[in-house]
Amino acid sequence: MKESNLCQSIKSGSRIRIITNITKKDIPHCEKLLSKGLAINHVPELDGENMILNDRFLLSFTIHRRNSIDIRISNVKEVMDPHFLRLQQILFNKLWADSIPAKFRVYELKEEKKFNPIIQLPKTEVIENPIEIEKRLSDFIRNSTTICTCTSIGGIQMIQKYFLNLHKETMKNYLAGKYKGTKWITTVNDEMEVQTLKKILNDSMEIRHIPNVSALTNFAFNDDFFVSSIDRMKDGNLMTSLIISNDPLYLNHYRSIFEEMWKSSQRIEDRFMDIKENISDSISLLYNPEEAVAFARKVFESAKQEILIILSSTNAAFRLDQNKEFAMLNENSKKGIKVKVIIPLKKAMDNEIREIVSKYPFIEFRFLPFTTFFLIGTAIIDRQKIISFEVKNDTKKSYFGAIRLCLFIESKSTALSFGTLFENLWKQTELYKQLQSIERLQNDFINIASHELRTPIQSIMGFAEILRRDQDLSNHKEHIDAIRRNAIRIKELSNRLIEVTQIDNKLLKLKSETFDFKALILEVIKEQNRRRIDKFRSPRIDLKCIYRSDSKWHYLTNSPNQIPILITGDRIRLSQVLTNLIDNAYQAISLAKDGQSRTVIIKIEKVIHLASTTTTPKRWLVISVVDSGIGIHPDLVPRLFAKFTTNSSNGLGLGLYFSKEIVSEHGGKIWAKNNKNGKGSTVSFKLPL
Repeated sequence: MKESNLCQSIKSGSRIRIITNITKKDIPHCEKLLSKGLAINHVPELDGENMILNDRFLLSFTIHRRNSIDIRISNVKEVMDPHFLRLQQILFNKLWADSIPAKFRVYELKEEKKFNPIIQLPKTEVIENPIEIEKRLSDFIRNSTTICTCTSIGGIQMIQKYFLNLHKETMKNYLAGKYKGTKWITTVNDEMEVQTLKKILNDSMEIRHIPNVSALTNFAFNDDFFVSSIDRMKDGNLMTSLIISNDPLYLNHYRSIFEEMWKSSQRIEDRFMDIKENISDSISLLYNPEEAVAFARKVFESAKQEILIILSSTNAAFRLDQNKEFAMLNENSKKGIKVKVIIPLKKAMDNEIREIVSKYPFIEFRFLPFTTFFLIGTAIIDRQKIISFEVKNDTKKSYFGAIRLCLFIESKSTALSFGTLFENLWKQTELYKQLQSIERLQNDFINIASHELRTPIQSIMGFAEILRRDQDLSNHKEHIDAIRRNAIRIKELSNRLIEVTQIDNKLLKLKSETFDFKALILEVIKEQNRRRIDKFRSPRIDLKCIYRSDSKWHYLTNSPNQIPILITGDRIRLSQVLTNLIDNAYQAISLAKDGQSRTVIIKIEKVIHLASTTTTPKRWLVISVVDSGIGIHPDLVPRLFAKFTTNSSNGLGLGLYFSKEIVSEHGGKIWAKNNKNGKGSTVSFKLPL
């Protein structure tokens, strides 16, 4: 049998026992297998065929061994008769009980002396004589260098009642360095049990608390022995029966149980403090949705003062309405229990949600806008208890399809912390309502003002054009041009206000067409130069475009042989984005100190990014407008793309906000930074190809 196969079976939870004849030459291999977890026993002069036996079949075979390399197996027979298998298992267990554990056989071979099997062989006993029980427990305590114990408080009381002097003796041994100490796990529920513990607590003991240690879970072990009892040991009475064993299977099993319990236990000093401050620490997990919902309803019914709820999503509100939970909470509110509910709100569901909450006038509802939801709904009851539901499928209408598990915590400190979180979110909802009101007023004002401006602007522009064509007023051409130019500027600002209002109210519609982005840039550059011939005659601002191809940068020209860059989107809106960024660049240069370079460069290049959620690469067109102006003021960086952000007396600070929204609607992203050389800034945006 391959050693690797045996070890793999052990790891997967199988129990493997081997009976064989161990000789001196087998010692290294035997010790190696023992270290891997195999159980091996020795029987002298073991003859006959070899056998492998489990619950389903028996294999018998003969091994022919010429040397350490040449090993052959023959006469393999398989038996699957259940009656025969059962008989062979009984015989194996009898032989196993009469055999010698391998570690004792190895000791005999190494020390060349006989081991005493009566004392050292694995043995499990059930003791029922009270005098013998007390003697065995005394021997267990006295002969230990370390003890791990898990009992109910009755076990502590029993030590105090029957073994207090022996317990004090272990403390002396601890101080003398002969005893390593005791680890004890128990459950402490009240002040009386605290006082019981304090009577026997000393430096040699490390005690920890876990909730609900069963009165039937009483066990202890040292390096060599395991003891256990199923008695309750009420009031510290001695158990009526005691199991005691030196079988490694018992020792290893309960050692692993104890270690896992120890990891999740609470320091006894902290538990004492919790009891003193009347803090409970009950934590429960319910995986069955039906049981979880029924339990939650009982907890809600137990509320005496208030119920605070943070829903996991907008859909959760529909579930609570459909399953009559809001109706039940509304009835609680009628009885004087304060009920507050925070709903993460999707704007698209605004009307539906408001229609639902209008049915429950006694519940206080607040809404918070979220792009992503919690997927964990939480309720705080009387600032004492918490119920949290983890959602596995938020689209389901029923609880049973939506809920994965329910967590119940009865802890005052935890509930108070969650209550503070709720209050902070509640205050945010008030701020959100105020902002909504202000935004509505702002949008209404902008909408009305911009529309009202259009009528006089059209009149001014019309009359200015008439005057401009009148030859008798040719001497006033400069003044008339100024009137016309400023009227155009007011018209552009009015249009921008209307567009921003449309964006905020989700009324801006984008057209979709495929076009050459290079041609669009050339048109924008031509229009920019035409607009600024008079304004920037001296010194002139140099506006040009370069694009990357074959890892090199090239100037963009009107050459008919130039390879186009095709993109799908709203040609007019993207033209406005470019115009906004170039206008800002010109403005930054006009505010710069004299002697500084006056250039605006538009850079375009194709890039490929590997998305985190897929192995398919995504292709982007990145457009950057680089200027040599004054740069971006640090105070403006956090809100650069917000409405009305500007450090200039010209404009309303809407250009970058408008650009961000248009780019986002195209599935792109926009960003800005100051140039590394300290001269000017770069605003970039990317569009999917």
